[in-house]
Amino acid sequence: MKNSKNVLFAIAFLMVNFLAMQSNAQVDVTVNPIGALFGDLSIGADFVINKKFSVEGTIGFDKGKNVFRNLDKTSIPVAATGKLYLNPKNGADRFYVNSFLRVVSKNFTHKSGNSEYAPYTRTRVGLGFGLGYKVVSSSGFIFDVGFGLGRAFVDNVNFKGPGTEDTVGSNNFMTMGKLAIGYRFGGR
Repeated sequence: MKNSKNVLFAIAFLMVNFLAMQSNAQVDVTVNPIGALFGDLSIGADFVINKKFSVEGTIGFDKGKNVFRNLDKTSIPVAATGKLYLNPKNGADRFYVNSFLRVVSKNFTHKSGNSEYAPYTRTRVGLGFGLGYKVVSSSGFIFDVGFGLGRAFVDNVNFKGPGTEDTVGSNNFMTMGKLAIGYRFGGR
């Protein structure tokens, strides 16, 4: 599975790089290094519309364990974020406010041992708002940190196998965090 994550990352990186070079657009490509240390691979491409507004798409892949229910977890979060920069210095940088649409699909299975709980899938869709700060160096390197809070308006849980259909506890809140490093292609 580790090789497939590396291949996915390489393909996504090359596609974004190719698109940025072909369109002469300004694109900030970022990865989350802290999440990658824990098996959560996340890549983003922030397309600068003008010096005060950008639209970012992110996709992630996370494989881990739900220790409370002894189930293995695979998660694929996807988000689209619009960012409004309040006082940019180098275009689409410094303090920003944002709004986001986030879709998270999780699959819980019995792959590693027995569990009394039934395997299930869960899909959540939500909207929210946040804020952040992006630093862009003169050489194009990026550091972006942000946080958002929203509400899920879709929360589907489907049990798919034998076992206790345990109530999947959750509130309607959705969070979105970002601690990323990257590079700005084009537009400098």
